[in-house]
Amino acid sequence: MSVDSLNFGEVSATESVKTEASLYPHRLEASAILFPSLLVLLLFGGVILFLKRDEEKSLSKRFSLADLSVSAKAAITLTLVSFGLVHIFSVLTVFLKTHVAFESTQAYFFYMPIHQLAALSHAHFFGHGVMYILTAVAFLFTSLPERVKRFVVLLAPSGAILDTMSWWGIKLISSKFEILSFIAGSLLSLGFIVMAVVIFVQLWFHHSQKKD
Repeated sequence: MSVDSLNFGEVSATESVKTEASLYPHRLEASAILFPSLLVLLLFGGVILFLKRDEEKSLSKRFSLADLSVSAKAAITLTLVSFGLVHIFSVLTVFLKTHVAFESTQAYFFYMPIHQLAALSHAHFFGHGVMYILTAVAFLFTSLPERVKRFVVLLAPSGAILDTMSWWGIKLISSKFEILSFIAGSLLSLGFIVMAVVIFVQLWFHHSQKKD
């Protein structure tokens, strides 16, 4: 018998996957939570988009970003730059974890313990919530039409929620949820970029509406 033929307790990849599946047998329950949550999120977004009664209550009619002092404009700009760096390093982190540390996104979530995924989700829900609500508040004072602002402010937070929820789908249901993660990541990035660019332009290149 050769040394190569000996098996020192090693487990094949197929057996490892089966073992992982046996640890989380309630995938149907996970689906029952995930899909209704996605539906509620989409329904909420749809209701907000098509409401018309607040059309005349635009905040920019009372105050504009150009009315701020230079110090306030600088503070908001640096905050946007900081948030932009968060997105850049987030993309870098995702690449390193799913292509360098692990061979794929599926492998990354496969080896991640449930308690670590819960902690990661907690941190992202809080961080995204704070980052995107602060950006959205400034964006609401821009001069874009209210209907456009209503759509744009939903992109980033909705994408962030969908992205985090997709991780649970990848872990507990199927690796195909990686498609949802990609779409959600694109939405949150697009939403933030649009808000940040519009805010920056109206901060520094629009004229103040204050009357002396």
